Amino acid sequence: MTTPEAFLPTFPPPVRALAQGLRALLAREAPRAVEAVRRGWGGLTYRDPCVGYCAGIFLLAEGVRFGFEWGVLLPDPQGLLRAGTRGSARRFGTGRPGAAPGG
Repeated sequence: MTTPEAFLPTFPPPVRALAQGLRALLAREAPRAVEAVRRGWGGLTYRDPCVGYCAGIFLLAEGVRFGFEWGVLLPDPQGLLRAGTRGSARRFGTGRPGAAPGG
C-alpha cells in the first residue's frame, strides 16, 4: 500500500505544498477521517467511520482539487464550490498554484 509520504513527492513542490496544507486542514477539522492514497483517482481520499467517503484531495501537475462528497449541502456564499461529476459532490480547485480559487 502506498503512503501519502511516498505518493506526494511525485508532484511538483508547489502542488505538494497545497496538498500538505489541505491535509493539515482535514486532520484538524475531521480528525476521525482515515486518509488513503488512491492512485487511480490521482489523490488522497478521506473516509469517516460513520458516514464513509467524505472528501478527497486530487493532485494535478498544475494544481489541486479539493472535493466534498456531500458538498451540495455546504453553505457557499462566495460561490467557490463547483459541481462535480455526481449531483451531490462539489469541488474547489486552484487550477494551478497561485491561481484564483474555484477552478
